[in-house]
Amino acid sequence: MTMSTRGNEMRMQLRVLAVMGSIALFALPAFGATAEPGGVPRLKLGETLEVVRKAYPEMQPATGNAGAQAFDSPHLQRFVMGPVAVAGLKNPTSVELRFWQGKLWAVIVYFGKNDDADVLAALTKRLGPPTASTKMSASWQGPESLTMSATSQRWYAVTDNALSTSAQAWFLENLKQAQASGVAPQVAATLAAPAAGSAAATPAVAATAATAATPAAAK
Repeated sequence: MTMSTRGNEMRMQLRVLAVMGSIALFALPAFGATAEPGGVPRLKLGETLEVVRKAYPEMQPATGNAGAQAFDSPHLQRFVMGPVAVAGLKNPTSVELRFWQGKLWAVIVYFGKNDDADVLAALTKRLGPPTASTKMSASWQGPESLTMSATSQRWYAVTDNALSTSAQAWFLENLKQAQASGVAPQVAATLAAPAAGSAAATPAVAATAATAATPAAAK
């Protein structure tokens, strides 16, 4: 493998980490299982893979990206199922389940045949006005979970705060390792910018991400 090819692969991995880090950094350090996340019945955030598999034996291992960006980690397992009837949506749709360290971390609901405006209206009816929003996304931060919609990619996700904190720590550690492996500091800094600049990130976490992205942090 040439140095150029290796550098391109490392840059791609960092791009994925940066995207996932920008999501994970929304987390607050609180734990608690959220029942029927995103309106999907028979689910509870923080539940074990074994329990969820009994509730949805039809779920299958996910291959590739269904729409929401994914990353490689020995701690992450992904499954898809559907069509599933989701509370508030007119049409059944596909659902992706992500487990972190064997516990249900994220429930991702794809819009499918449902109208974008109808999906956002259903979320607002269930959760109230968003705590943060832009033209491209909206989020609802709760004490135990975060709900975030990505309208341009036509999905919304509900994540467990405590498990997001764990995934966030993994992301930061892998960012540092990638820098130490020879990725140019300015490239790592650019790719880490979405995570470090997240408005909902706690000051300590944002500072850590920003420090990891500086040239001084790279070896």
